[in-house]
Amino acid sequence: MRAGMIKAISVLAAKDDDVILLTGDVGFGLIEDFQKNFPSQHINTGIAEQNMMGIAAGIAQFGMTPVVHSLAVFAIGRAFDQIRESICYSELAVKIIGLHAGATLSPDGATHQTMEDISLMT
Repeated sequence: MRAGMIKAISVLAAKDDDVILLTGDVGFGLIEDFQKNFPSQHINTGIAEQNMMGIAAGIAQFGMTPVVHSLAVFAIGRAFDQIRESICYSELAVKIIGLHAGATLSPDGATHQTMEDISLMT
């Protein structure tokens, strides 16, 4: 699923320079080709999901298409206030991809699992 996601984003980025992939220091072994092929269309914000959502909101305000990629627990749980206030309130076209929703990342323990992500975003 992760490989299919990055392939789809790569196809979009090849067609449109305004597609920007933001990652929260995740996806290693997956995003290197994207970084190499589209260096000006990738931003790794580090482990700073709230800031990543703010950056995505700013990019969207300039008519670009930010695609945010992180684990669901961090992309949604850690950054919900920024999503609600900076993205949703302004009706910005930010695409958020939350990988490993629910307990699907069980080997990494409870800190990497979420049950609230769907309820927060509906």
